[in-house]
Amino acid sequence: MVTAAAERADAYRFLGGVEPVFLRLTRLYGQPDPFEWFDGGRTGASLFAAMVLHVTGQSISASAAFTVFDRLAAAAGGIPEAHALLALGPGRLRSLGLSGAKVKCLLELARRQAAGIIDVESMQALSDGEVIAALSAVPGIGQWSAQAFLMRQLRRPDVLPADDTGLRRAVTRQWHLEDLSTPRRIRDRAAAWAPYRSYAAALLWRSLRPVGEASDPKARALDSKHVPNFLWVIAHYECGEQTRRPMLPAKRQFQGSSNVDHTAADPRAKPLARPLGPVGGDRFPSQAV
Repeated sequence: MVTAAAERADAYRFLGGVEPVFLRLTRLYGQPDPFEWFDGGRTGASLFAAMVLHVTGQSISASAAFTVFDRLAAAAGGIPEAHALLALGPGRLRSLGLSGAKVKCLLELARRQAAGIIDVESMQALSDGEVIAALSAVPGIGQWSAQAFLMRQLRRPDVLPADDTGLRRAVTRQWHLEDLSTPRRIRDRAAAWAPYRSYAAALLWRSLRPVGEASDPKARALDSKHVPNFLWVIAHYECGEQTRRPMLPAKRQFQGSSNVDHTAADPRAKPLARPLGPVGGDRFPSQAV
């Protein structure tokens, strides 16, 4: 059986052979795992809960996303399930710090999961295109969130989130382009990277941070002191020590780099009036928060 490390080595060997930029970057940064999921144990083995975290993290910092998700999990009595979200209802979900748009998205996702219209837990059997189509059919889940799910949860090797701002910045920098690379030009350039475009994306994101520093904002948030231990949050909620005052949506991220954590976890901060990104604020979660 081929190990994950061997597959990763094969992928980066292939990329280094078709593009000298990747050969240089692997010598500098090593071989990052494109499938690594930094959630601090919050979602367990639940693919549905992972999708909930992806939605929760749209357009806010990683620290804020963990804070809101922890409140949600505590209110749900553990790792969020579809029936638990439906039982909480829109008012309760809104009070936990979720925006109105995210509440509608999560409730629709939960409704479809509970009704059997979609089965997030069994999406491994679907093709990449089928997964993106099924998830993006839920209002509020865009292509980037679906692609993040493909990479982080389903471990698909050939996903290219060409619309991601961080990826566009990395391509512009590594190929010394004068203007920010467009998604279309990235797709054209990346045709030669198939079937390992997930690995290419991971390495390009890694290039945006200094050597030795975590490139994934969720990983940096977990390393910080701003995010409490998930089990601690659940235990304190069950003991009645949770904060009961309503929380407004967490602060949105400033428009610009999708790979820089611009905001602190401030659940009372006022969101921007205008959504970010071309699909209503849906940014590639693993790099945008």
